Amino acid sequence: MTRFKVSLLLALFITACAPVYKQTFYANSTNLPKRFMKNKDATVQVLLKKNGRPIGLGTGMVVEKNGRVVTAYHVISSRKIQMQDLLKPPIYSIFVCDVIKGERDCKEAKLMAKDKQHDIALLSVNRKFSSVVKFVDDHELKDGDDVYVWGNISLLAPISSVFGKYANRLKQPYSNPDNFIASLPLLLFDFSTVHGLSGSPVFNTSGKCVGMVDALTLRASGSIFGIAIPSSTIMEFLKNNAPAK
Repeated sequence: MTRFKVSLLLALFITACAPVYKQTFYANSTNLPKRFMKNKDATVQVLLKKNGRPIGLGTGMVVEKNGRVVTAYHVISSRKIQMQDLLKPPIYSIFVCDVIKGERDCKEAKLMAKDKQHDIALLSVNRKFSSVVKFVDDHELKDGDDVYVWGNISLLAPISSVFGKYANRLKQPYSNPDNFIASLPLLLFDFSTVHGLSGSPVFNTSGKCVGMVDALTLRASGSIFGIAIPSSTIMEFLKNNAPAK
């Protein structure tokens, strides 16, 4: 039996033995508490375009009303070189968008700072926001605490919410799907993620940000967990990249 067949059978076995994970997204959660809904206004869509066409999709959190947004670095750096690029260098651009009734309202953004090691990027966009995320130290989290996420689940879908619980901290080396190595510590939550949620803020039930969605992982038990960058890491990044006064 070839190595490929063995790998395929192993993957099928793991999938068959894994519990069915039901993930629910709430695009129009008007019945949520006000402190939850307020954070929706501090969440935006982030696009990476190549020659005007979207090639990267994620979420950003507003950290300053004057247009500063934090996202996962891999969202705006997925630049795979193709043969035609060697003949004519492509033009890459970053956009921060709102999606309203299936229509995107986008403004071009600039990359102000980055931390590849922790997969964090700071963007600046010429736009005024009504809300910003407020951070709290992630060390206040306890196993089983309820959390929720506002994030982007598809190109033309409105910002949606998903709920879960805090599990624990990741204690092993981790490489996300885009081959960026996110340094420990990382947080684990019992919700799955979809393409577009990278960069989404994770909130506790008080409406304070405790982390940022980075990717997902499949544990040995077969359970799927969301991985997040701790708020303490993000706060340190913002402190080191604060605007000059």
